[in-house]
Amino acid sequence: MALVTGAGHGIGKEIALELARKGAKLVLWDINKANNDETASQINIMGGSATSYVVDVANADDIHRTAEQMRREVGDVDMLVNNAGILYGGELLKLKEAHIRRTFDVNTLAHFWTVKEFLPAMIEKNCGHIVTIASMVAKSGTAYMVDYSASKYAVYGFTEALSEELMILGKNGVKTTTVYPSFVSTGLVKQIRDKITTLLTPDTVAVEVVKGIQYEEEHVYVPRILHLGLKLQIDGSANPIARPRAGRERRGGEKEGTGSKGGQTRADSEVARPVLGNIPSDGGQGDEKPVWGRYDSDAGEERGRNQGLGVQQDGPGNAADTSEKVAPAQD
Repeated sequence: MALVTGAGHGIGKEIALELARKGAKLVLWDINKANNDETASQINIMGGSATSYVVDVANADDIHRTAEQMRREVGDVDMLVNNAGILYGGELLKLKEAHIRRTFDVNTLAHFWTVKEFLPAMIEKNCGHIVTIASMVAKSGTAYMVDYSASKYAVYGFTEALSEELMILGKNGVKTTTVYPSFVSTGLVKQIRDKITTLLTPDTVAVEVVKGIQYEEEHVYVPRILHLGLKLQIDGSANPIARPRAGRERRGGEKEGTGSKGGQTRADSEVARPVLGNIPSDGGQGDEKPVWGRYDSDAGEERGRNQGLGVQQDGPGNAADTSEKVAPAQD
């Protein structure tokens, strides 16, 4: 059984739907009851199983109370997909303290509280999966998204450290997957939309996330060529909306570290303008058989195997309005 946070819309909703198509049982968390119930309804109508709970993941007490209720009503989960996210954005010096704190409460600290709730059962069974929906900005910070970038850098470090801790504990049956989507067309992307060359769709991201889970990949880049783009960063950034770093010039017109004068560097957006269709969706692992079935303890396990699910069946990169007045939304 899989728990997806921020399942009411965007990437979280599509991950939940994709997992349901693979035979997973779902528990859905979101701050928006109507949206969350709609996702659950869609899953149940298509023959799946989904239970929804209203949760503010920025509130550790709310997480604990809901987790206790959930365990009584539907049992424990085998997979945790920390997807809920929020972005206010704007110039750093104009960001409100309350917005910065909530960004970290939702995007970063919530991961601590959910993992502390559900990891113990996974460790006890030495079986489970922690999925972290980070963002491209976790690897390449973005101007006017300083709060968001920092919060996503933090969850990247969180998952890396958690993975090492699990290895030291000898719990190699508990897997971790961190996902780095480029900018996605969701409710979080508004005023920056015209600055981005290509927006991913939530369903495209969800398909890649679930494939990454199936093959137990530690890191999933969406699109997958993004990994190469980040390795081949030009002037230190593969950020598709950032201004070319050529602006960092010494007084007198000479760019730092280049010795050239007055020249314009290649735009960062040229680095990360991938074509999804050219990237193998299975990450070159097409000959390997996924292992989804091992996480479900009931009849759904066999169904998972038959459908090629690789792991426990049972998943912002999203960007939001960069104005200070944006209404926050968890995704």
